[in-house]
Amino acid sequence: MFIKLAQTALALGNYEIPEKCFQINREFDKLNFFYAVTGSSDKLGKMSQIAAKLDDPMLKYNSSVLTANIEERVKTLVETGQLALAYLSARSHNLTDMVEFIE
Repeated sequence: MFIKLAQTALALGNYEIPEKCFQINREFDKLNFFYAVTGSSDKLGKMSQIAAKLDDPMLKYNSSVLTANIEERVKTLVETGQLALAYLSARSHNLTDMVEFIE
């Protein structure tokens, strides 16, 4: 029910109602993307904190991509066992401390 309401409100250009609907339904991925699209960088930062509390690696990774937080992205990849991707990310962004840690 709330998803239809959110879709209709978005189609009509109302951005307050979808935010509440996503919060009520705990649709954190949609809420994360919604904040990125609407340019709410402070709320996007809060989503990163929520992702850490929920211990949701996919939400943490998506939040780090949307906030351009390379260190958090590499940490998330290491925590999930994606060492090759973590190494490549750290290496391509010149994070020498993290590259040495991963090696």
